[in-house]
Amino acid sequence: CIPLPFTVFAVYSCFRHKALLLDSSVASFRMLQTSRFLWFRFSHECYYYGLLQLLRNFLLSIVPIFAAYDPVVQIGCMALIIIVFLVLQAYLQPWRTFEANLFDTGTAATILGALVCAAMASDLQAYQSSFTSMAIIVVFFFVSLLLGAMGYVVVTLSAPD
Repeated sequence: CIPLPFTVFAVYSCFRHKALLLDSSVASFRMLQTSRFLWFRFSHECYYYGLLQLLRNFLLSIVPIFAAYDPVVQIGCMALIIIVFLVLQAYLQPWRTFEANLFDTGTAATILGALVCAAMASDLQAYQSSFTSMAIIVVFFFVSLLLGAMGYVVVTLSAPD
């Protein structure tokens, strides 16, 4: 309940960001200064990426809560979340400098590698039924990703210049 007002503020300020930039009132300036932590590190085209980072961190923090007794589901869900946001980061290049984008990609890849090492070090034989459900989720995810990418290519190629 406590994070709800913060989340509402973050979403509201991201959606109002462009309008606040165009408004020259004192209230708009104060709102921009108050919510500056969301976008001051990112390029102007990706001002909303602070909200995506909050979403990623929230999703990573709730995985151990919802899958407390199933390490296969925890590892699989965390890997999917990291991969999705790694692809988004590599595509959007939200940071102001190339080096920061490269560092963020490398950090996500390192976290993914540590997750794989943790999976190999775990005793996962007792969770054989979870492997089947995670395999179905992963296949569904990658098929959806593939269809989405194909749809994007079709729409991009068929759009008039």
